[in-house]
Amino acid sequence: MEEVVKKNSSIKELNFEGYQGVITEIDFATGLIHGEVLLTKDVVTFKADNIKDLVEEFKISVVDYLDFCREDGVTPNKALKGEILVRCGEELQSKLIKFIASKKLSGEKISQNEWCKNAIKTQLEKEKLD
Repeated sequence: MEEVVKKNSSIKELNFEGYQGVITEIDFATGLIHGEVLLTKDVVTFKADNIKDLVEEFKISVVDYLDFCREDGVTPNKALKGEILVRCGEELQSKLIKFIASKKLSGEKISQNEWCKNAIKTQLEKEKLD
């Protein structure tokens, strides 16, 4: 069974079937906790009056979304594909290309993609985002 809430973590992020959900609002007037599925072009929300039910509602919302897409014959927007497109401008791109070329000339095998991935990872670790 897929782990929805990571053990030993505060409930900031939910994961199910490759989709991520987060709490977006706590409505003290109604006692409801609202959440939203992230990183999809479609709007997928869920709500409940306690954390346990919120986790279940998140899972139900993801399943309902996938069923809805299947019934309508559309491909669901996959939350994460492991790809990002970065528009950095011609100057930065040129500097990166020259840097990678110099690394290759010195015998180091690294691609632009690998270097960018390492740079992002290093910065996220520096910011303590894991």
